[in-house]
Amino acid sequence: MSELDPDLRAAIAKSIGPAHHTGPAFHGGRLAADTGRFPATLRDVWSTYGLVALAGGRLRLIDPARLAPLMAYIFDGDSDLAGDVQTIAHGNLGEVVLWSANWATGFCHPGFARWKCPI
Repeated sequence: MSELDPDLRAAIAKSIGPAHHTGPAFHGGRLAADTGRFPATLRDVWSTYGLVALAGGRLRLIDPARLAPLMAYIFDGDSDLAGDVQTIAHGNLGEVVLWSANWATGFCHPGFARWKCPI
């Protein structure tokens, strides 16, 4: 894992809070295998804090494998997004935060129709 800028790491630590606010562990072989698929900052947060809650508990990081079948269904056949979109977090109102190695972050809410789910 590449080393993050110390100032960025300090800002993340200040935002998330003390170590006792960590979530379930998410690290090891899975993170090593996903080195090219996710940004270094996200991998560092996963390995340091686990599946932690953010934004005052309104958003929680998740294991991308958890919603992988749903992402495969939604983006099946899309020439740009099929196989590239991963869910990295979910919100309290059912929304999900998406990551694409080619297109960066996106947001999807259950109220959006399949063709309106922005990435």
